[in-house]
Amino acid sequence: MLSDLKELSILILKLSVDIAFLSFLIYRVLSFSYDPRIIGAIIFFSALFILNSTAKLLGLFATSWITEKFAEYSILILIVLFQPELRRTILGIRLKIFEKNIDERVLEEIGRACEYLSKRREGCIIVIERSVDITPLVQGGKVLDSELSAELLVSIFNKGSPTHDGAVIIRKGKIYMIKAILPLSNKDFDIPFGTRHKAGIGITEESDAISIIISEETGRISVAYRGNILPNIPPSKIKDIVQEFIGAKQKEKSKPNLFGFLKKS
Repeated sequence: MLSDLKELSILILKLSVDIAFLSFLIYRVLSFSYDPRIIGAIIFFSALFILNSTAKLLGLFATSWITEKFAEYSILILIVLFQPELRRTILGIRLKIFEKNIDERVLEEIGRACEYLSKRREGCIIVIERSVDITPLVQGGKVLDSELSAELLVSIFNKGSPTHDGAVIIRKGKIYMIKAILPLSNKDFDIPFGTRHKAGIGITEESDAISIIISEETGRISVAYRGNILPNIPPSKIKDIVQEFIGAKQKEKSKPNLFGFLKKS
């Protein structure tokens, strides 16, 4: 009798550890992803895991076998269906040793260019590549690999220039590519966005890049990062906001919730 109670206690302890570990894992994943479909899938598999563990504890062999088999095949299906979302979630895990700061000179040149383009209502998308190579994510484009300057950016996005359409990709402090076609975001926001803004957001969903977008209609500047967008940015604040996003200033002060006012629907 005492032996049975000891075994039962050990089994309950193991189950508690399993549930605690799974709960922590779910919490961490939820903190990286805001997609309701992924959250729904996580809740479903959590319930399936608890049901399977309970069935094993109570000796319900048929229920245990069915839930295990269902979980095995369902995981394969979910990997196929949610490949873009899983990629986004994994990229959302911030590995400090791989993250790269952005040179202040780059941000200053971009800020100067954006100030000029904004006043003239010249639409543009400037993507700052970081640790993830985004070239497999873009279509078209022409490799330039030129030194970055505000004057060159203004020239590229001039309405009369054949290079006006598409995005500029900044890599290692240089203008690496022009006329790049970016993946569009399918998310819904409280503020309606056009194709240019959806492209600027889309590339940040699939990588750790930062994109700066200027509206051709209003001249307003927006900054997108990790699938979120902060609109109506003064040119003088671009450098500070980008540095806040990448954590360059997080040791100086607590990081503000810049996206708090812009909720996804």
